Amino acid sequence: FGMRTMIDSYGILAIWLAMFFDYLWRKSKPAFIGLFLVSGFLVFVNFYQTRQAMVCRIHFDSMTYGAYKKVFLTHKLHLTKEEWEALLDPPDYEAAGKGKRFW
Repeated sequence: FGMRTMIDSYGILAIWLAMFFDYLWRKSKPAFIGLFLVSGFLVFVNFYQTRQAMVCRIHFDSMTYGAYKKVFLTHKLHLTKEEWEALLDPPDYEAAGKGKRFW
């Protein structure tokens, strides 16, 4: 949720994306509608998961695939602290501090 290095290119990418949508609109309306719906869903998922990250439903560094499956597009998550700890896998910060790889 933080590709800040790409922000500078958003303007140029938006122009190309608009040109692509315009091309599809002119050539194939069903393809345009399909791409528009998929794009709309992906924008929704992005906003929703950003909100989940803000309220700590998506952990910033310890998410596992199992934990992600549990919280994917869920509004309420009723897990105890022990269940969360079983799902999350925190990195070894001490090893990282010594210059060792932790992945």
